[in-house]
Amino acid sequence: VIEKAQHPRAMQANPFAIEHFGVEARFGTQPAAFDYYVVRQRAGGATLSARYLPAQAEVRRREVERLAKSLVLNVK
Repeated sequence: VIEKAQHPRAMQANPFAIEHFGVEARFGTQPAAFDYYVVRQRAGGATLSARYLPAQAEVRRREVERLAKSLVLNVK
C-alpha cells in the first residue's frame, strides 16, 4: 500500500541533470521508504534507487543524494 508519494523534482541542472522522487509504502506490517534518482548525462542516463526503513530515510537519503551527484557514466 502506497502511503505517500513525492512528485518528481529537479535536484540539479549542472553539470548534469538529476531528478528525484520518493514513495513511502507498507508491505503488510513492514514500512519502507523508496527514493529514485534519474541521472541524465551526455553519454546516457541511469536510475538509482534506494530502499530503507522510514526512520532511517533522512540520513540515508543524504548519503544516496551524494552518491547520485558523484555518479559518472561511462557508456561505450
